[in-house]
Amino acid sequence: MPHTDSAWTRLAGRTARGVLARKDCSFEELAALMSAIGIPESFRSVESKIRRGSFSFAFFLAMLSAVSAECPAQWRRFVHSEQTWEDAAHHIFLHETAAHRLNLDDLPRRLKAFASVRRRGTLTAQVSAGTFPFTLLLQLASVVSIPDFSRFVDDIDLAAAAADDAVTAASKQPPPPRP
Repeated sequence: MPHTDSAWTRLAGRTARGVLARKDCSFEELAALMSAIGIPESFRSVESKIRRGSFSFAFFLAMLSAVSAECPAQWRRFVHSEQTWEDAAHHIFLHETAAHRLNLDDLPRRLKAFASVRRRGTLTAQVSAGTFPFTLLLQLASVVSIPDFSRFVDDIDLAAAAADDAVTAASKQPPPPRP
């Protein structure tokens, strides 16, 4: 996935490093643990993804499983199923949006203040395939309450990333026409 440095990618990286720190797990150990559960990762690929904050939600779920970290209760049936990590990511995202009576048509409108918002077609394709970036889940968590998500990231950090992204989005807007 292409990398763009933003408040969201920095928060994603800090979130993953926080999980690893709580589990006293290095990047090298994570690569070995992920390989052991069938996800071939090298030290370099794990380190790069996490440092840049450019990993998918499916990768985050696999990381939680590999290091035996707890996940929110409403995610467990998806995480502990026999489905792929991408399928689990897809189902969790739809579960969280449905819990707030949102659908993929509503979401871009809710996220419109963010510079990194995706077009509806791209969003639908990524969510359907389960390949969406973890940053999208962080953005969702900034506009709706995801139970137990605070085990990974504080609401104040979500708000700060949202504020930073809103400033970035505003700075990219063309100036209003002069009267």
